[in-house]
Amino acid sequence: MGASNTELTEKYKGLLQDPLEAVRVEHCNHKPHPFMIGPAHVADAADHHGGMLGETTMNTIGCVWQDDRYDRRCGRLLREHTSDHVLFVKVTRDCANKEVARALFAIKEQMLADKLDGVAFFQTPYTIAPPEPEEARDALDTNQ
Repeated sequence: MGASNTELTEKYKGLLQDPLEAVRVEHCNHKPHPFMIGPAHVADAADHHGGMLGETTMNTIGCVWQDDRYDRRCGRLLREHTSDHVLFVKVTRDCANKEVARALFAIKEQMLADKLDGVAFFQTPYTIAPPEPEEARDALDTNQ
């Protein structure tokens, strides 16, 4: 199992460079919703798995999410509940587009290794200036 979100947050706070700052790493965009654990999971884990709430217990019981619109619980397996693993960042000063790109490209390989799906930006009072026309054209030329 990989590093926890707290560990990844601390890691990226050390890796990410000016003009960006890592705020946190977390799962978001849950599909169809976060997997919900209930008392039946705890009982199954205690009775059959030494108290460990592992994948076997999760799949034996299934998700206990209950939506008020339906008169039943979800019941889907753990693997049927997905989400995006995202690094949340903020801009720390007014800057150029190329500065942000440079900071993000510097951590790209590490993000791939940590299986992060993407980056989300917190709104701040700072702006990222769009690329100059020739910079945008050059970026397109190198991506082909």
